[in-house]
Amino acid sequence: MEPPGAMEDVVTRALAHFDLAGALVAFVSASENTVYRVDAPGGRRFALRVHRPGYHNLAALESEASWTTALSDAGVDTPRPVQTRTGSGYATVPYGVDGEIRYVGLIEWVDGEPLDVAVARGEIDLMPLLDELGALVAQMHKQAATFEQPPGFVRHVLDAKGLIGDDPWWGPFWDVPEFSPDEKSRILEVRERLLGWLEGYGQGRDVFSLIHADLLPSNLLVRPDGRVSAIDFDDAAFGWHLYDIAVALHEFADHAQFDDLRAAFLGGYLRHRVLTDEDAARLPIFHLIRCLVEIGWFDSRLDGYLTHSRGGNTRETLIAPLARRAVALTDDVLPLL
Repeated sequence: MEPPGAMEDVVTRALAHFDLAGALVAFVSASENTVYRVDAPGGRRFALRVHRPGYHNLAALESEASWTTALSDAGVDTPRPVQTRTGSGYATVPYGVDGEIRYVGLIEWVDGEPLDVAVARGEIDLMPLLDELGALVAQMHKQAATFEQPPGFVRHVLDAKGLIGDDPWWGPFWDVPEFSPDEKSRILEVRERLLGWLEGYGQGRDVFSLIHADLLPSNLLVRPDGRVSAIDFDDAAFGWHLYDIAVALHEFADHAQFDDLRAAFLGGYLRHRVLTDEDAARLPIFHLIRCLVEIGWFDSRLDGYLTHSRGGNTRETLIAPLARRAVALTDDVLPLL
């Protein structure tokens, strides 16, 4: 159980590290990390993130700040990290009474509405937004492909092993009870084929570099001028660009105009970066991989997700549809492997 007032104490201590003691603080959200809005004197506004324990160590978090700073320097529409008064990317703050600590980061506030909220209202034209999103992702990939990592840079790797290996980063998707015995056998067969195909695809910097890896609508902000900004780089990793694209598009897979939305995204992407016809044709492979990864994520984190999610989600509403989609996607993917 969280000690009474522990998080408030963390926030107060963290603000002093950023020379923002006494700034106004408002709670924004709590999921895997806890986020607050900070209103400082002079009209400056920031987002303060208290990171959950046990996911990233300080070196990985400092590396995230290093990359997102470089993205901002390159003109990519992402929040700019703010350093502590001693020049660090994160504050290390005591938590509770048992010697625990929390890492706390501060980024510039981005005005905008989360894309999932805008979509839920039903008053938004998705076509230009998917075009903007494609352009944003291309700019991130373009910068990442030439990014010179500073000494000590470390992030996890979403290669074949990390995505679908024996101990994947987000859990063993093949063990969920939503797959029947026959379906599990098919998924395991396809997984073996995918492992071999990914090894052969390679990891050249033109196709594999740092990626956001979590471009969900909740991590995309629609700016007042119609631009799209990416936030929450907590899952940023080394991975395939096509996987990043598949994550962004996967959330619209059930949309009646999915083919048009996909075309809009790719149109925006191609304005800033080359994507060969051959690679575009490989996207179904990464759609299936994303589907499998998401099954593992929900299965391993379901209790925590349900605690913080809005609406009446259950295992049946979250995992079962993904399992059905994954099985269906195997028919399209097997001929490509």
